[in-house]
Amino acid sequence: MKKYLYIYLAIFISAFSLLLAMSITAEPESEQPNMALEAPSSAEDGFIAAAPIEEDGLIAAAPFDEELAPGAVVELLTKCTLCGHTVKSQRDDLAGITYNELAAGFSGWEVASFGHEGAVLSRELEAYCPRHYVLRYGYEELYIEQYTEDEFAPVRLMELSVVTDALPQELIKKLREGLAFNSLEEIDAFFEALES
Repeated sequence: MKKYLYIYLAIFISAFSLLLAMSITAEPESEQPNMALEAPSSAEDGFIAAAPIEEDGLIAAAPFDEELAPGAVVELLTKCTLCGHTVKSQRDDLAGITYNELAAGFSGWEVASFGHEGAVLSRELEAYCPRHYVLRYGYEELYIEQYTEDEFAPVRLMELSVVTDALPQELIKKLREGLAFNSLEEIDAFFEALES
């Protein structure tokens, strides 16, 4: 939605500048200078930016009616803000879909690039990536969860039988938010360090 706002804002500013220049100089319209805007990006490797592209020095609308070819690859990039990792996946079953259909079908995603041979969609989620095990304290229980690869939703893997009364309150506070580990062995080492 923001990209359309920027396009409309750029067109409005250009038109306003042109009208202002015409009223100040009072020259005939045919003698006015070309007020074309610079495009933010251009076509590259069969992909086009989701923003307008430059064509002969002028801004041209991106061909939003162009369809993905059979076998076109759509790359899905999910940035997990809680760990900072980006999870990449691909779909190759979206042939025949236009830019607008892709944007509408993937609510919550931003179309970063689109072309006949493929597209790139991105999003940010407040989640950990599936590579992490999260140690969490909630509902008077200490448990380990892991986020799923498809929905990035936390799934409880196991409950731990650890006496939480002996844990420092500062640690309990961190555990309520969740502590991420790369393996179950790291969680074991964490508890061994607490005992010593």
